[in-house]
Amino acid sequence: MKAFEWTTKTQMDGRKIWYYRLTDQALPEKPAVRVITGSNVLAVQLARRMADTGSVILVGTGNPEVAGAEVIPNPWTVPEVWEWITHRYRIRCVHHLAGWDDWKDRPPDALFSSVVNGGLSFMRTIYAHETSGMILVFPESSQPQESRVLGEALHQLAQQVRFIAPVKKWPYAMLHVPKNFFGTILKSDHGRGTLSAFSVRDDIALDAFTKACAFLDRQLTGDDPFFRGDESQRLPDSSGSRDQPDGGAPMFSALMSRSEVVIPDISD
Repeated sequence: MKAFEWTTKTQMDGRKIWYYRLTDQALPEKPAVRVITGSNVLAVQLARRMADTGSVILVGTGNPEVAGAEVIPNPWTVPEVWEWITHRYRIRCVHHLAGWDDWKDRPPDALFSSVVNGGLSFMRTIYAHETSGMILVFPESSQPQESRVLGEALHQLAQQVRFIAPVKKWPYAMLHVPKNFFGTILKSDHGRGTLSAFSVRDDIALDAFTKACAFLDRQLTGDDPFFRGDESQRLPDSSGSRDQPDGGAPMFSALMSRSEVVIPDISD
């Protein structure tokens, strides 16, 4: 018997809302699981890869069956999704692949709000469940493109993450990529690299993100105090972060300025 059953209800405005019902009790000892969110093909491929190394839940895809992974069709923004996952599992890490396939057609202010609000919502989810996470934001296009508005939005997102990072342990690693890593790295007016990378080919982007996820795993289980969450290395909450130099915690500032720390070279 499945651990849950899904049903749908159609709203007055035509929207279809998914609901679930638990069919068993929570396990006394919850197994660890990685959660991958995103509806694009990269999310599905990443779930297949990571399923070889442990339990994986793929959230928000229209693909009903992904080999080796549990699939939840709801978007990751639905609170009940996380309620069900935490009922059954201990979340080890969340990997969020956010594809912006319609960024060219959006008004600049709408695109800016979507990127910033979506990124902050994801980070608040990470915070709420006291886990770790990584995010990749990219346009779903076969050719590298540049967008000043998108670059500015991602720069703003990078500036705000420090204000909502958890204080008990280091839970979040932002995917920073070196210049010309595998496509065009967006830059703000200040010339700073953002957390977005445009992939020329899906397989290159997937390989980069897979290795970045593995790197995050090693850091989270290693002895590096940068990721271990020692008292001296804790991040401040939103009420205290503005008192730190440069508006954020020294630990996070170091992460922002050392992109090679977050994602390894994939040339080997």
